[in-house]
Amino acid sequence: MPPHRSGLVLSVWWMYSLYFVVDKNMSFSDAFGASKNIVTTSGFFNNLGLLVIVGILNSLGSSVVLGTLVTMPFGMLLMANAYLELSGERRRRDSALKRGDGYRHNVVG
Repeated sequence: MPPHRSGLVLSVWWMYSLYFVVDKNMSFSDAFGASKNIVTTSGFFNNLGLLVIVGILNSLGSSVVLGTLVTMPFGMLLMANAYLELSGERRRRDSALKRGDGYRHNVVG
């Protein structure tokens, strides 16, 4: 596999790894594996499409003066939303809120 293709595959596989580190307090190696699993089960090309859309959005924002201040946070929100949907975190939170239990997120410390 040519280097540019392997880099693209790795970037798609590992696109949620930072979210796993922050949200689930995983080590980096575990987070890379969890991110690859979530991308593989949800569809590689769906996640590649999301990464392309966020990349196009950020490059359009960088072409306009101060546009990155709008597009970069929006792109980060798109990625975080995809992570919450694919990891099932949103469903756990919504079901806890419907039961009236409140929602307790695992907080480190």
